[in-house]
This record gives sequence, structure tokens and C-alpha cells, in this order.
Amino acid sequence: MPERAKTRLDFVRREFGRLLDAALAAPEVVVERRARRHPVNPKRLARQAAKELATRPLSTAAEEALARAHEEAGHLNRAAAKRRAAEEACERRELVRRQARERHRGR
Repeated sequence: MPERAKTRLDFVRREFGRLLDAALAAPEVVVERRARRHPVNPKRLARQAAKELATRPLSTAAEEALARAHEEAGHLNRAAAKRRAAEEACERRELVRRQARERHRGR
């Protein structure tokens, strides 16, 4: 007989009777019946599924930190782009103004 079978047989001989007596002496467990489910409205079910899919999924702290860093970099890039566009517009206005002055001077 294999070793595993011997240890199982020893366990059953030593402990099983005591465990069975304890189980039979224990109070009964009352099993509650589930309430009957009503038919599911398919439109409501579709709306609930869409709502659950639209909510942000749970993520780890590292993923959230990366997302915040990415978003902040985007804000900084947008601010820098606006600043560059404003500087270029200012330079264009100065160039147009300079050219207009030169034309008025007759050059």
C-alpha cells in the first residue's frame, strides 16, 4: 500500500469517528431560499452594462501616478505651445509694423 494511502487510513481510524460525532451534534444550518427573480428588462440591463463600462476601472497607484504625470505633461505642452504661438504672433505684428514704417519713409 502506498504511503499516502496509509496516512489517510490512519487518519480515518483515529479522527473520523470524533469528527462525525461533532458534525452530527452540531445545530442544523438553515438554508435560506432565494427570492424568485423577476424577468430582466433588456433595455435596463443594457443601460446598466454601458454605465459600468463607462466608469473608470480600478487601477494601481503606479498606474494612476503615470496617468497624472502624462496629463500634467500635456498641460505643460499646451501652455508652452500657446506661449510660442503668442510670441510668433507678436513677431509677425512687429514685422508687419516695421514694413509699414519703411514703406511710409519711402524706402
